[in-house]
Amino acid sequence: KNGTTVKFKILLATLAFCLCSCQELILELLGKEEQLTVSKIYSIGSVGSHLTPQAGNTYHPENMIDGDTATTWALPFNDSGSIILDFHVSAEKVGHIELFNGYGKSELRHEQNSRAKEVSIYSNRMTTSNIIWKGILKDTLGFQKIDLKTRQEKTSHIYIKINSVYPGNKWNDLC
Repeated sequence: KNGTTVKFKILLATLAFCLCSCQELILELLGKEEQLTVSKIYSIGSVGSHLTPQAGNTYHPENMIDGDTATTWALPFNDSGSIILDFHVSAEKVGHIELFNGYGKSELRHEQNSRAKEVSIYSNRMTTSNIIWKGILKDTLGFQKIDLKTRQEKTSHIYIKINSVYPGNKWNDLC
């Protein structure tokens, strides 16, 4: 009788563990969110212009997705109007976006050049109903994570509209 009770308790504990593990796995599979990082971006659409190469540096739009924060995209910007960046992505269930704001080569270069301040982020199309985040970016050197107001099930484009900037202390270039 004592051996049967022990076996029964072990069986119940094993069953409870399996049910909990399966439930966690199912919830993870059903609700898993992706974080949109540079690895999910496969190309860039229209982003306006960019600076010509200077002192061995290039400022092409592709620099935004090369994974190297020491390279940058830059264009002259006098804080009038807005800039729209179009990123082609392949992602499902996006709940967060990670971005690096400004020139990441050094603290000095970060401060010398302008950085995005007030932005609107859209998913798939640039319509009011597709705004997934609107706000003020941090003016810090480093990556920042943006929690989206709604999870995006299938995403092929992320548009970032830059409405204002933190001005650079030396140049008007937006990075």
